[in-house]
Amino acid sequence: MLAAGLNTAVPGLVVLGVGALLYGLAPRLAAPVLYALVLWSFVVETFGTSLTDNRWVLDTSLMTHLGPVPAADLQWPTIALLLAAAALAAVLGAIAFGRRDLVSA
Repeated sequence: MLAAGLNTAVPGLVVLGVGALLYGLAPRLAAPVLYALVLWSFVVETFGTSLTDNRWVLDTSLMTHLGPVPAADLQWPTIALLLAAAALAAVLGAIAFGRRDLVSA
């Protein structure tokens, strides 16, 4: 069950990293884009295989890259790549947020 929890936490961390990046670059777009990303991933994961055979469309979902744990083993290279992308997005978001022109109260 720990492996299944890790498998489901990875897409959440990616969304968190992308959220930090968007908040640093365009804060007004952060919430709508993140909701669209989560909704798109859910729709593609739920209905994708019954609607299309196009692998490119199916690969746009964050959840299709991870295996069905505990029925299969964890895909460590995919997890490492997604976590690296999440960390990079979070760092770039923090840098972008630090460079914004904010007025202190």
